[in-house]
Amino acid sequence: MKCIKKTCTLLAAAGIFSLLAVSPAFAKTRLEGIMLDFSVGALREDTYPELTVTAGEQSLYEVVSAAYVEYTNPYTNQPNRYPTAEIVIKPKGDYYFRTSSESYFELYGMDVEYVDARKSGDSMTMTLTVEFPEMGSSSIAAPAYVNLTEDGLASWAPVGDASKYEVTLIRDGKADLSTRTVVSGTSLNIAPMISRANTYSVRVVALSRYDSRVESSYVQSGPITVDSAKLEKFAQAAEASTSSDGQWMETASGIWYQNSDGTWPSSCWQQIDGNWYFFNSHGYRQTGWILWNNQYYYCDSEGKMLSDTITPDGYPVNANGVWQKNGSDS
Repeated sequence: MKCIKKTCTLLAAAGIFSLLAVSPAFAKTRLEGIMLDFSVGALREDTYPELTVTAGEQSLYEVVSAAYVEYTNPYTNQPNRYPTAEIVIKPKGDYYFRTSSESYFELYGMDVEYVDARKSGDSMTMTLTVEFPEMGSSSIAAPAYVNLTEDGLASWAPVGDASKYEVTLIRDGKADLSTRTVVSGTSLNIAPMISRANTYSVRVVALSRYDSRVESSYVQSGPITVDSAKLEKFAQAAEASTSSDGQWMETASGIWYQNSDGTWPSSCWQQIDGNWYFFNSHGYRQTGWILWNNQYYYCDSEGKMLSDTITPDGYPVNANGVWQKNGSDS
């Protein structure tokens, strides 16, 4: 009988201890879902656009921080394909997070996709990892068809998601880093860079339009040989290129822009006198709706890209000039 009573006492004590251990959880209310609204600001020169994340139920939980991160897949050990951000969320009052599964989250405002999430042991901190496919890949393809003519004009095929290209002169098989030049078009006259007879080629690297730190592997052109006669010709070209600024040119086929070095933008955007213009594969300035990297932009009758306004046909475009689908800030 004493044994039975002692056992009952131990069980009762264990039950009380169990209730005390879980009582904080019972004192709180679990959150049944997390809604987040994503938006971005203007493109920045050296990184991704500014990111803003707003809690859908601000009285229940809050966004503590939101920042771009370099994410490596723990299973494949490969870097993430698209720009990735980490969002830290905390509950307010007597709430706690229920789970970290993908179905727990509703993500709005951009083409944002769930990658991973983890909650702290006390369920009071959630760290959500997301990616942005519409920003383009966090890696970028190398330029194709890199060519250097005997006249010193380097050219290459445009690369999707590239806004600029880095061109370096190769002299006698060695890179001359002092000649490294960044251009927004797909051509460059290297004649002004050549100061002595030798064998030359160029190598070209594509830079991401979303993050200039993301660059492709380089592609090198075939060589040309510059003798004394050609060197004199190149010197004349160099003098001409420094004596004038870029200028608009109008022909029967359309309007195009000649840079100060004699090149012209094609299959790309170029900023001229504070305005953005788009030039087609033939180098002609475009107007109206432009489809670029799966996003729509609008250029007015003078070719200037509109931003943060309503287009003449009634569609909103954001600060980056991107059409706002369904009024979202994507």
